Amino acid sequence: MLSFRVAFLVLGLCSSMAVAEEDPHRYVAAGGVPRYDRWVREYFGGRFHFFEDDALFRKTKHKYSGMAVVAELRMGQVTGEAAYAQRGRALFGMLLEFAPGNPEVLDDCFGFYPLLLAGKLLQRAGEFDPAWEKRFHACVVGGMEKLRQHPPMGDGNQDLARDCAIACALQLYPEEFANFRAPLEAFWQRVIRNGDLWLDSKTYTPVSVEYLLALADELGRVDEIRHSEGLHRMFGNFRDVMSPNGFMPEFGHAYFEPPGQPDWLYVFEWAAALYDDPTFLYAARKFFAGLARYGEPKPASANQAFLDCNYCLAGLLPSDRTELLTVRLPKCTAPPVAPALVSGITRRMVEGQGERDGFLILRSGLEPGAPMLLMDLLSFGDHALFEQRPSLGYYETGHVPQFYQYGRYAQAASRGNVVLLKPAAEEFPENVWKENTWRTVSVPLERFDGVGRLRTIDKISLRTFGDAGKKYGQTLYLDNVRLLGPAGEKKLFDFEDGLDWTGQDLSLVDDATSGRHGLKIPIVKNGVSGKPLGLSVRLDDYTTMAFDAKWTGQAMPLVQVRPGENNACWAQLQDMTLLSHVRRAETAMRGRDAFARIEFDAYATYDTTLVRQVILTEEGAVFVRDDLVPGRTADGLTAGSLWQMYSVDAHGPQWFSTRGEGAFHSADLSDAKEYTGGMLAWFDARPGQTVGLQEIPNGKGNGPTYRALQRDTTWRIAYARETLKAGVATWFDLVVLPHASDLPPEVLAAGISVLGSAERTVFQAKAYAELLQATIEQNGAWKVERRAAQ
Repeated sequence: MLSFRVAFLVLGLCSSMAVAEEDPHRYVAAGGVPRYDRWVREYFGGRFHFFEDDALFRKTKHKYSGMAVVAELRMGQVTGEAAYAQRGRALFGMLLEFAPGNPEVLDDCFGFYPLLLAGKLLQRAGEFDPAWEKRFHACVVGGMEKLRQHPPMGDGNQDLARDCAIACALQLYPEEFANFRAPLEAFWQRVIRNGDLWLDSKTYTPVSVEYLLALADELGRVDEIRHSEGLHRMFGNFRDVMSPNGFMPEFGHAYFEPPGQPDWLYVFEWAAALYDDPTFLYAARKFFAGLARYGEPKPASANQAFLDCNYCLAGLLPSDRTELLTVRLPKCTAPPVAPALVSGITRRMVEGQGERDGFLILRSGLEPGAPMLLMDLLSFGDHALFEQRPSLGYYETGHVPQFYQYGRYAQAASRGNVVLLKPAAEEFPENVWKENTWRTVSVPLERFDGVGRLRTIDKISLRTFGDAGKKYGQTLYLDNVRLLGPAGEKKLFDFEDGLDWTGQDLSLVDDATSGRHGLKIPIVKNGVSGKPLGLSVRLDDYTTMAFDAKWTGQAMPLVQVRPGENNACWAQLQDMTLLSHVRRAETAMRGRDAFARIEFDAYATYDTTLVRQVILTEEGAVFVRDDLVPGRTADGLTAGSLWQMYSVDAHGPQWFSTRGEGAFHSADLSDAKEYTGGMLAWFDARPGQTVGLQEIPNGKGNGPTYRALQRDTTWRIAYARETLKAGVATWFDLVVLPHASDLPPEVLAAGISVLGSAERTVFQAKAYAELLQATIEQNGAWKVERRAAQ
């Protein structure tokens, strides 16, 4: 009977895949009401068939095995079908065969909690075999001892998973683990008090929210989330960042993919129930339209199938019944309502720093097809994309995401749509870091822990990846670790008076940029750090930690800098980090045209300022004016305005065109059209400025999504650049037009003109039936005019 049930589900899944393009309404009833039960059955049917092979279950990556067990048990709860519960019970018995003493289950942040949760669910259902108790208890003791030695410290997805395990163990064995109760309570109070999570990534954030909800369930504290204005706002920030076409724009250390991670669906449905807020139903339904339209990519392996079951840990299984599991929350019964924010700036709570600007969003409207621009002003948190902050990171027009960031592990400032400053001797925008060549690496002090303008400079660490280091014979050299800022230079480590750092096989060498000695670090294993410094400095005095580095070997090592012992803000050693402190940001709308002004009081160097002003028109046209005032420390640097291009089909002296990077569908399921698009970037080549294009072979972001959406593996960066003189203000003008028609790119480019001065820029574009004219004044005044084209 069990095998028949699964086979039926799989056949049903295959059938639905075959008609996916013909029937986008297969998961949606009349009036757009989601058919969650149908989708849930098909989604998990496509994963549960991996679990039918007992041998495969036993050998698949053990850290994910418990997720599979919980998923079967949750499906039994949602559907009321005994077959799911029976299979979950059988899988739990097999899990207990290899779990005791298994570090992949007991020591792993994602392996331990599902094991405990599955045991608890079976106990509550009266399905726990007493013969399991001894092995199960041994597993709980083993995992909790690991947590006793290394207690969770943060509120990212990994630590939240560990806290969920602690809360579950306290329910199972309240007396045995009673000494975990106080620190867990302190952590919970900290989260509720702050009203936000540190995670800042489209990929990791919904996972963290799932664990937060699971923890609330374990503690019986769901009402505290319900009554938290801060957490309500946190959910609202994610709702508000959704694009008009229902995509979750890429932010942080993430991948862009349509339709997106199903986690977001669960998060929005839970938020609607938690806060009885129909604007979250609006977000859930728009997001679910993408799942209905595109279907969910099927797992390529049992590991991925098991990992996909993590959605069940918080009972985040939406159903067509009147309640959501596991917390019995009445569903929001009001019809979906569009959120109020069209264009604007969201706000976030950063622990120790108070409220900060979060996402800057420009949109003409919320309906599918409306244009959108996104900037992540904060770019701060676990898995954040620090190096590109704040970049014009997402651009959508006509149902098509024209630019959606670059992807994880490609975090250099040069990979964002920013104004970039760098030494004149280096290639622009990017230069290859050649072997045995010293370069200066800078990390903004904003990354360090602290409150307000105060930062603690204590333990600086490096994370190295030893397997590749051994393979390629890699070695890293460091020297002259220092602080820089208005107060001058403060040496931290110069290696003249001793090693002062710990790690495997470290040594001093007579190779340095300052003094005689530098530090030699063979890339053999993680765990290299300087002696604790115990310094406190103000950002008004110092803005940057800098050090000199070089490498040797067959390939450049992957090394990350950790500014503080408990700080997850790793900086990529090989990439350029952009110092950029936002002093003030604002948005405005006139009709369906949107405007943003962002003022930086420290940009690239502590005494350089930038004002970026952007107009997004109803037609999807983007007009950008950047006013840069270089300080003394920027004298002689190269500065340039960048725009990223996935491909370039045509170009002229000052423009570059990309067309057809991918085909997309509308979030409106009644619209069967397939949309393609492209964009044209046009730079005003004023005297003293040079327009160019850099091509970076094999520069594409990681992951299968990019291979599917982009034509080739070459990354392209268009730019206008000039050499700076201290105290001499300059500006850059940029126009980006979507290819809204079959107009040849050279005709599109010929219709653009720019008249710029130190006081204002007047942009004109003849790309539309009307002549589009936009004016941006240096003082912040702006307007958009339309008149009949000549």
